[in-house]
Amino acid sequence: GINGGFSTDYVDTLGRTWHHTKEKYTFHSWGGYLGETPQDRFKLTSPERNQSLGTYQCRNWPPEYDQDYEALLHHYSKENKWTNQTFRVNLQQPDDPVSYYTVKYHFCETDKRGGSQWDIRINGKTVKKDYTSKWAHHHTDIYHFKCIPSSSGMIEVSIVGGKQSRFSTIEFEKSMEGCTECEGFSCGKGLCSGSTFYDKSFSGGWGARGLSPWENEFPTEEPQSSLQCACDLGVEGDSCENGTCATVNCNEPFGGFCSGGACTCIDGYSGDNCEVAPVRDKFGCYPDYVVSGKLMVSTLCLPELIAGPAGHGNLFRGPSPMSAVADKLQPDTVYFSWTPDAKYGKAGANGTEGRIYVSKMKLPSQGVPVLENSYAFNGFARAGGIDMTEDGIVGTLCAKLWYPWVEHTNSHLDKAAMVLAVCEVNASSMTKHRTPWQIGKQYQESVTAPNTGIWGSYPLSAWFAQRSVGYGYLIYAPAQQMWTAWYGATVDYHTGFAMHTYHRDAPGISDKEYAKYKYPVPREQVEPREEADGPWRDHHRTGTGDHQASAAWFYHPRLKDIGLQKNTHWEVYMQQYGLAEDPIGMPPAGEFASPGHKGSRLELVHGNDTGRQANALRPCVDDWIIGLISDQGNVCAKVTRLGEIVTWKVIEPLVAGMPCGSSGG
Repeated sequence: GINGGFSTDYVDTLGRTWHHTKEKYTFHSWGGYLGETPQDRFKLTSPERNQSLGTYQCRNWPPEYDQDYEALLHHYSKENKWTNQTFRVNLQQPDDPVSYYTVKYHFCETDKRGGSQWDIRINGKTVKKDYTSKWAHHHTDIYHFKCIPSSSGMIEVSIVGGKQSRFSTIEFEKSMEGCTECEGFSCGKGLCSGSTFYDKSFSGGWGARGLSPWENEFPTEEPQSSLQCACDLGVEGDSCENGTCATVNCNEPFGGFCSGGACTCIDGYSGDNCEVAPVRDKFGCYPDYVVSGKLMVSTLCLPELIAGPAGHGNLFRGPSPMSAVADKLQPDTVYFSWTPDAKYGKAGANGTEGRIYVSKMKLPSQGVPVLENSYAFNGFARAGGIDMTEDGIVGTLCAKLWYPWVEHTNSHLDKAAMVLAVCEVNASSMTKHRTPWQIGKQYQESVTAPNTGIWGSYPLSAWFAQRSVGYGYLIYAPAQQMWTAWYGATVDYHTGFAMHTYHRDAPGISDKEYAKYKYPVPREQVEPREEADGPWRDHHRTGTGDHQASAAWFYHPRLKDIGLQKNTHWEVYMQQYGLAEDPIGMPPAGEFASPGHKGSRLELVHGNDTGRQANALRPCVDDWIIGLISDQGNVCAKVTRLGEIVTWKVIEPLVAGMPCGSSGG
């Protein structure tokens, strides 16, 4: 059954499990609501607010509710923004034979004066029209709708009203009761339903409320009954024979709907009558695509559900970030990394919890995308930026929860450090390339070896760190064969950034250096390596608390260097990272001449306009095309490799707001 107005499941004294009303419908669970999340209502009152005088309750209730009245009838589920509530339940396997059920509807108003009306529909058919609610605590209205057939293992119940739509409980009992009466009863595409109901009104208003411990009046009530055809919307008549859709079956409401005598299929169903169900995986997903002009939007089914954001939905406005990179040789192939909905965080898990994936997708020029393969790295809880080497190794940032780092954090839990690494797969075989290797800071309270300490930690869920760089960026520089990571970082309570660069074949650190780590991660889980050194590296870039607010970068194949833009509290500025050194590439020059965090900076200010948020960079011959948000709107600009702004154009004055506080404001 479904227990209206609860946020957790309830097991009654008879051992029956009642599901709550806050679970959205999925194909792999018991079911759930469709549309808006229903609201709860609970009201327990007493005469003169004195519980010794009893509590108000409806004057009748199902006898089997005797010991569970408060849980089942003092609460109810009510409409949210919509004027209806719809619940769909999975009662058996989709390919099982049709079974028949008695659907029981109960409602005891606990708050209002009654008089509101709504319809009750089952499987899209109206089984009760213009039900009228009763005055608070007068009567529990009980309806048993019999001989309701399952459709692909499902039954759907909708409560549709003009202003209100409510219920206390809905039960589904497998039974053939009432089916004999329907034999020989023609309803066309409608539904024959015999019902038994207890629906009674009392006069007296507030003075006629029931009160505990009054006896249950249910045994003294005489049930009413009816036998009728329940029709789809737009179809009328005693036998559901009138209307343009009377003879057009569209597998309502699961597979489609009829309008003007024609079927429109939904939710992946197909066929003239929307009778062909999509092939779904265990999560209910099915491949699909929609074409509108030159735009194609496709649905791919992944091996697992995608994780939600790490605490800050107002930042990502969707699931956890997914990063993608195109194959270097095959124009129809893309790789992307993502985080599934896997649990992590137990103290004794020793770094084994969580999982991230690298997936390979084909994008044929004629046809729909296909997910070719996926590789899972167990023991990692978050996937970040992704890139690919010239010889076909795909690398992605992957973060591990190492509990000793969490329990010894000097700050709030959201700023506790995670182990940041690069997880690599062979693109052709989609197998692991080697043991993931560390690219972030080795957290501990004091510095005992290179790359140790608190400056530049990759945080668990610090808001400002995720606002600026999401789950972190990763770039591979093919000319130098180096990997570089850039992520929002913490320094104790402060937020900022960190950048680290490693040769792709960097040697592992010595056992002597590893022994100096206070909270070492086992080498078989994450291999610590020696960080590369060069003009790009200073103690600021490996971790500082500058309050970084936005960031963007890109590798320039002619300069053979990384261009970046960022801001803190003020205007956006641009730098050349510093990888290019004679004879490789074009070293930083002009306004970019001095690499490093405190080195040369080009402030992105043009005339009376100022850049406020870093957005994007792309190579343009030896120069840069950049995108940013300024005081005047969305800007597209051209910047030479020497740091001269030669073009600055506001292409759209309106901009989308970026959250500026943890509340999303």
